[in-house]
Amino acid sequence: MGKVTHGTLPLRVLIREFLGYTAASAVGLVVDLGVLVLLTEAGFHYLLSATLAFLAGMLVVYLASVRWIFLWRTHGERQHLEVGVFVATGVIGLLLNLGIMWLLTSVLGVFYLFSKLVSVGFVFTWHFASRKLILFTPWRRRSV
Repeated sequence: MGKVTHGTLPLRVLIREFLGYTAASAVGLVVDLGVLVLLTEAGFHYLLSATLAFLAGMLVVYLASVRWIFLWRTHGERQHLEVGVFVATGVIGLLLNLGIMWLLTSVLGVFYLFSKLVSVGFVFTWHFASRKLILFTPWRRRSV
């Protein structure tokens, strides 16, 4: 891989992290969709199902992110801060997800699974960019 130095990351590291995050997100999406279908078909409102499913998928992505994907952790050993920021960016992604699903399903009458798939691209982009910049980039590290 090449040495990770404070302030810069080689392009190959960024590509490796992006591909790893994409793979973890795909696994998280399978969990998300599985829980969404299971709960919605069991009678839960699709937005409640979507919320619970999103949280399950987010847990999968967080664990993969800190264990295997990102080489640099901005907050180091301050895991409580890292989890808090990860969840905060996740909540923004969840609101984006729910907004898109509500608009497409409740307003436009689109099937809830199709609405979910449309939201995936927007939410993935938000999550990778925000988490990479805030949580997993050396130049963001601060002395305490």
